[in-house]
Amino acid sequence: MPKVVLFLGAGASRAFDYPTTSEFVHNLTDSVSSEEKRILNSLIRAPTITDIEHVLQTLDPLIALASNSYVETIFNQSPPNIPLVDGSVYWRDFIRWCRSLKDTIISELHRQYEFDRTKLKKVTDAYDPVFGELSMSKDIQHIDVFTTNYDSVIEHYCTNGMKTYQFACGFVRDSRSGREFWNPEELGRWKLDKGFGIKLYKLHGSLDWRETDDNRIERVSTEERVSRATRRYKRNILIYPAQKNYVTEEPFRRLMKYFEEVLNQHDLCLVIGFSFRDPLINGTFLDFLGAERKRRLMVVSPNASTDVKNNLLGDNKKLEKQVICIDKPFGEPETFSLIFDTLEDKLIKAREEE
Repeated sequence: MPKVVLFLGAGASRAFDYPTTSEFVHNLTDSVSSEEKRILNSLIRAPTITDIEHVLQTLDPLIALASNSYVETIFNQSPPNIPLVDGSVYWRDFIRWCRSLKDTIISELHRQYEFDRTKLKKVTDAYDPVFGELSMSKDIQHIDVFTTNYDSVIEHYCTNGMKTYQFACGFVRDSRSGREFWNPEELGRWKLDKGFGIKLYKLHGSLDWRETDDNRIERVSTEERVSRATRRYKRNILIYPAQKNYVTEEPFRRLMKYFEEVLNQHDLCLVIGFSFRDPLINGTFLDFLGAERKRRLMVVSPNASTDVKNNLLGDNKKLEKQVICIDKPFGEPETFSLIFDTLEDKLIKAREEE
């Protein structure tokens, strides 16, 4: 069994009934107000807006534009009418509803991606074949798992599944308070004396991460959203869809650095359920492949081939042979067989000898 890095996108959690970014939009229908629904319905009528990331990518610049003092002055003096699918609305109301819709979306992200303990068996059934197979290799003492998902599926799998695994996620428990605080060095130095473990790197943050009033990052027991600053917490530590300029902030800067370093220590990365919509992560994958011809990405999702072609490689023909696509949903027995047959397959060995 070759050493492998595991990368999980939203499609990896689809097996446990978490919504995809496209399904998330449809799930909003019962949660938004009538005014917010008018904005949402108008946005999703556009052919280029198909999921929640597209919606937020459209809302953010509109809200930013309205915050510009010059625009605010001009539009307040002569408020324009903004056409919607069901009529028009004044600019001021339009922006107010856009802000409200964005706030509702963020609240729903927390609600819809909160861990459902009744799904633990599904999680165990899906990940036991993966980690069970990897843990049997004498050459693999731990596996590095990178994810853009906010949910706590892997944490619950490691600690509450049928087979528990030691794992590190960059947080260390304070002996005096019992609280867990971000200490990125823990990920770098964590080693196992025996057994098998998982290092988890949550590149976009987590539902249970908070920034404290003294500027530390704490991992808490609840996944509910902090809707406003409190005496203890300033904000949630999440990269919401459409926020792409996050590399300068902690903990995301350090997590991306680990991603680059760890990826470059391996020749194979198994990517499950990722659609390659993050330019920064895509750049890291392309650098990884371009550095050595023997390196491989194995991509597993129902639309793996399309996503790789349209979102990752484009017209880059030189790297095509280094990407192996399995166009199957994660969590099905047939998919597991294809993954592990390919890992041991002559296909990889033959390509390494090219």
